[in-house]
Amino acid sequence: MKKVAIVTPGLITGGAETMAVRLAVNINKNEYQVKVFCLTEKKNTALEKILENSNIDVEYLEKKGTGSLKTLNKLWHSLSAFKPDVVHSHISGTIYALPWILFHKCRLVHTVHTKPDQEFSKKLSSVLGWLAKRDKVVIVAVSKENQKIASDYYKIGDKVVYVNNPVEISKYYKNQKEDDSVVFINVSRQDVNKNQILAIRAFSDVYKQVPNAKLVLVGDGNQHDTLCKAAVDLNLSDVIDLVGESSEVEKFLADADVYISTSHREGLPLSMIEAMASKLPIISSDVGGISDLIDGNGLLFKDDDKETFVKCMITLAKDKELRKEMGDKSYDIVKSFDVSKCAEKYQKIYDYCMRRNS
Repeated sequence: MKKVAIVTPGLITGGAETMAVRLAVNINKNEYQVKVFCLTEKKNTALEKILENSNIDVEYLEKKGTGSLKTLNKLWHSLSAFKPDVVHSHISGTIYALPWILFHKCRLVHTVHTKPDQEFSKKLSSVLGWLAKRDKVVIVAVSKENQKIASDYYKIGDKVVYVNNPVEISKYYKNQKEDDSVVFINVSRQDVNKNQILAIRAFSDVYKQVPNAKLVLVGDGNQHDTLCKAAVDLNLSDVIDLVGESSEVEKFLADADVYISTSHREGLPLSMIEAMASKLPIISSDVGGISDLIDGNGLLFKDDDKETFVKCMITLAKDKELRKEMGDKSYDIVKSFDVSKCAEKYQKIYDYCMRRNS
């Protein structure tokens, strides 16, 4: 049985973490034994429950903070005990997995979820690039734009592999609305980079012209309380719903009309792909690989451009036919993103690494 270790910094609701979990669940268990190594303590999150329900082995390492030697040591011993044939790391998981890789006959697959220069220090990035040139590390980008950026940044030419983020298309659906409300929705970790404060401020302007509009923000994070306060301060708490983390995101998407994203930076956001599977039109800041997803199915605005963002929201709020047309196009685009196809692509990468190990 081939052994795959998946190393992730946490299991909160985030694009990278969700992708890691979906991959762990959908890899062919007849060929691969998968174990997830989580650098944080167990927190009973929705993603943790998915792994438990799928009987995926998870080890929690109780990370105290970035740079923790205790966590590094724990992961070293845990990987040594598991003896993986390949290690697949996400975000800061790479920092902790890399030392073990250097001293063992095993290769590392690192998925780039955002711009590579925003992931690690220049020193660590240069080490990754050097190892990638020597086939010790395989770097995977989740968008075509990031594939090009990573190729240039790591100076490794065509060695960066493109594999889109996965979505379980059959899981998503669209409900028939029973009222005339127009629901804007965002699903993501609530932090400064995701910039949901812009969504609330823009919605305040939209609501003045579209009184049947509503805003739903699904997720949690260090900005959750700030966002709640902003909704109250703008007297919008009746029409802005901050629902926190949810294990049933598809239900909120099914009742929504437009998906919005206000991030300052992104790779290829999984939550947006899920929204497209729910036949939602997209309004998003034009950052990272998002433009790869938009082809007649949405509207883009420059990062932090509130005025244009408001205009886009009002345009779609007032045009039901345009929402349907764009929503249908979203679904057509996302068909190739099914999780089974993504898992097959990663299995080929794992097998390549294992052949190079021997």
